[in-house]
Amino acid sequence: MAAWEPAPEEPERPPLPEASDEPQQSAAPEQLGFDVQDGPEPLRYVGEIFRTYILAERGDEICIIDKHAAHERQLFEKLAAHYGDVPSQLLLEPLVVELSAEEKTALLANLDLLESAGLEVSDFGGSSVCLRSVPADVEQSSAEDLLVELAAKLAHGSRDALNERTEWVLHSISCRAAIKAGDHTSPQELMALAEKILSGEVPPFCPHGRPAFSNSPERSWKSSLAESCDKNQKHPVLAVVGPTATGKTALGVALAEAFEGEVISADSMQIYKGLDVGTAKVAPDETHGIPHHAVDILEPDKPFSVADFVALAGTLEADISARGRLPILVGGTGLYVQSFLYGVRFAAEKTPDGLREQLAAEMAEKGPEAMYKELQAADPEAAAAIHPNNQVRVLRALEHFRATGKRLSEQKAQSLPPERPYRSLVLGLDFPDRAQLYHRIDRRVDKMLDASLLDEAKLVYDHRQTYRTAAQAIGYKEFFPYFEGTAPLDACTEKLKQASRNYAKRQLTWFRHMDGVVWLDASAPDVTARAVQLTREFLAKG
Repeated sequence: MAAWEPAPEEPERPPLPEASDEPQQSAAPEQLGFDVQDGPEPLRYVGEIFRTYILAERGDEICIIDKHAAHERQLFEKLAAHYGDVPSQLLLEPLVVELSAEEKTALLANLDLLESAGLEVSDFGGSSVCLRSVPADVEQSSAEDLLVELAAKLAHGSRDALNERTEWVLHSISCRAAIKAGDHTSPQELMALAEKILSGEVPPFCPHGRPAFSNSPERSWKSSLAESCDKNQKHPVLAVVGPTATGKTALGVALAEAFEGEVISADSMQIYKGLDVGTAKVAPDETHGIPHHAVDILEPDKPFSVADFVALAGTLEADISARGRLPILVGGTGLYVQSFLYGVRFAAEKTPDGLREQLAAEMAEKGPEAMYKELQAADPEAAAAIHPNNQVRVLRALEHFRATGKRLSEQKAQSLPPERPYRSLVLGLDFPDRAQLYHRIDRRVDKMLDASLLDEAKLVYDHRQTYRTAAQAIGYKEFFPYFEGTAPLDACTEKLKQASRNYAKRQLTWFRHMDGVVWLDASAPDVTARAVQLTREFLAKG
């Protein structure tokens, strides 16, 4: 999710990394631990696709290997085999990392575990720890992120399962150290990695459960997907939903990689250009080359309704399915997801000239509370579904009532088709421990501030008369008092954290009322593997 939309609530492929004209030095194979092995069915290296996938021939098969997933698994097996004596490297400068009290306590209670995995950590006083060394395969630039990730997992995971905690540590290290999509990798390294996976020496899936390779002969999900399109059956659509900060983006990308999918963003704020930090918009390096649609398509002064989204998502779904790929909705705007999957029909409606301006003037004169009370009297059901602070939706419901004489709730009841247009699987992410979710939200806000959230908020503030939707969005409006000089930054930041936590609760309420959502524990080490298995079973049903 993110900036987060007003409380309930082109499409172009991200550019691929460009090859440099300058010669690039790849990591030495011996540093990565590659040993090419001969097998009964020799492999022929064909090439690399998008600097992400290895393409090779083995007999009559075409093999496609995800180099990041494969290398991550190889490093995990290597770390596990040498656990207790993992080669480490001293950081050029010791790194002081600030943590929450709970995270620091968890780290210091597991120093032996960390040392066995190649990390040297010590107490630095206050809320800080000092990191002096990391495993030899880990880039020093990712050392802080690795430690923060481990601290969060140790603080909020199981307290009595040493094996589980050990796996968390090794998972995190191997993921950070593995070659990434877009990295330059020599053909020799790629071929050696393919041999490791296809020979069975390394399990064919990453430590999180995501498949590392696929080959041509399988008739399972891929055949079912093609058949559903060929026979004019309902197209399969996958959705990943849940409250903000639960890892929806990462899971959506993993599933797209596993099932040749493309992501349709179901976030009411990520459609706007230039609003990146506050909306938690997916970064290019996070996409792993997966196309993300319905992102960065409008200027912030343009309106965009749920009817607009349903129309856009329908066009995108038809195109994606026609190309034999899997459409994957990812986002936390429940109204968007539900309206699309349920096939809600939106009647064409002409607003009388001047009505919208009249309502805006009334809002300015009477205030939001008075307008919300008017909506409660005119359409109690619609009012109950709209937060009083969501001025955009309050005015929209009043506009509909004054323009048509009908309640918005009545229109919604008449808009549902007798049959849903898609065959869908909806995966919901949540944390069993609500405190863990709130902690993640608070940390996300802190990271957003470090990533220039204030600059975006100031842009919205300066254009608040035209950026009407963004001006009501969580993530921006909380800082308006700071820009006006009426509140300190710390108070505004805390207000944003509280508003985000409240929004997460409303998201959960929305999705809990949707039928058919399969809920997954976002903190579980095997959450991706579970999602992959559920998706595979869903697609295989045809």
